[in-house]
Amino acid sequence: MREILIPACYFQMTSKKMNSAKRKHKIIALEQALRNQLDTNDLWQALDKSQREAMETTAQRCAELFQRSSSCVEGRNGYLSLRHHGLHKLSNRKLSVLTTLHNYYITRVDGTTAAERFFGKKPRDLFEVLLKKLPYPPRPRSHHKMAA
Repeated sequence: MREILIPACYFQMTSKKMNSAKRKHKIIALEQALRNQLDTNDLWQALDKSQREAMETTAQRCAELFQRSSSCVEGRNGYLSLRHHGLHKLSNRKLSVLTTLHNYYITRVDGTTAAERFFGKKPRDLFEVLLKKLPYPPRPRSHHKMAA
């Protein structure tokens, strides 16, 4: 499972995302080599079809868990790069705010946030959390009219 099946599923998943034909063929060849090892494996052949399908499904789920993380943050990295290009330096405070907004506030077309997709459940409302944690802003300064 760990040495053949999950890597084969991962390569199958990755090959569909490749832009370069040369790299895509290389990954497909790696996947095929692993599948060939599986076909000649006595333990694999001893399993009935339903057991093999169940293992294949489990391996597919495992491969999806280990997908490259850059794909889920690519848009954010692009956005930060754009902001950095214009400002030349993002303060740690600004970077922290942008990260929080990206993870908990900005939604896709389907209405999900990055945190919701990552954790598999809807997070608490960002602004309700901020209202509870942050102090109220101070009252404005009173203006005294100056005598002329």
